[in-house]
Amino acid sequence: MMAHAFEQLVAVLSAEGLSPTEVFCDYDLQAVMRDIEQYPTETQNQLFMIALRATQQPALGVRLGRELNVCTQGMFGYALLSASTLGETLDLFIRYATTLLPTLRFTKVIENDQVWIYADARGLPTALDAFFKHLVFTTIIVTRRFLIGDVPTVETFAINHPPSEDDDALAATFQNIECNAERTALIFPRIGLEIPVQTADPIAKQIFKRECDRVMHQSRAKGITSARVQDELLAAGSAYPKLAHMAARLSMSESTLRRRLLDEGLRYQDVLDEVRLKVATEYLIRTTLPVADIAELLGFCDAASFRKSFNRWTGRTPNSFRTTEVPTAH
Repeated sequence: MMAHAFEQLVAVLSAEGLSPTEVFCDYDLQAVMRDIEQYPTETQNQLFMIALRATQQPALGVRLGRELNVCTQGMFGYALLSASTLGETLDLFIRYATTLLPTLRFTKVIENDQVWIYADARGLPTALDAFFKHLVFTTIIVTRRFLIGDVPTVETFAINHPPSEDDDALAATFQNIECNAERTALIFPRIGLEIPVQTADPIAKQIFKRECDRVMHQSRAKGITSARVQDELLAAGSAYPKLAHMAARLSMSESTLRRRLLDEGLRYQDVLDEVRLKVATEYLIRTTLPVADIAELLGFCDAASFRKSFNRWTGRTPNSFRTTEVPTAH
């Protein structure tokens, strides 16, 4: 979320007639947009504080949160899309929250048929504390409505500060606002946890959840560029983009993408093969899809090409891999 939020923040600054380069004049803006998730939390906080001062908009977090729908949240967004219920999406959010937004800590409490999602932060300036909480809870509401369509819901946004000039922006986003709460929280009926997600996909859910786990534990060690490329490839389904198109998606030139991958000891084809192998093994182990169907889903022109590549990757054919890796039912 941090990288996507900063990208949208730059767009908001531009829309306000401000020059992002001038606003962040003490930083290399291109480096920030590329590597912000690798920066210390203190530096990330300072960047958003600079934007708050530049815009003088107390409701900046709400405005930014409205732009962060599932399509802008990378692999995490696709995990949400494939979840079965709203309850699952909230559990996913809390599971990955530390990686997505390390400044805040989230907890879910169920009490008296109500669900409370709390957000807590320590040591932040008041304006930055409100900014992050507005950002996250607005994003949750926007995502929630996207996932369930027109199903009626009732939610209350409890905020730990008095009424302020950003109340109009909050009222336009949340159905109910409760000021001067003990802690900032999003509250809604427990029954809402069972509302089905319109785009649920049990197979894709497992694939994306595993990939989110991998990104959470390995992206820092492995290198941000290859991790971002994998995210984009996994999100692309069978329409895997060429190198030039991938570079455009990541807002860099083809030569820059190639160089950064080489810095990690990788070529674009290496990352593509890794993604295809990962998805192929998931399909072979967790589904009964014919090899020809899996080949098509992975973007191969025919089953023979898939078998040849799979053999090159693993030293086995898809059928032999499925026979040895899938447990026999008893």
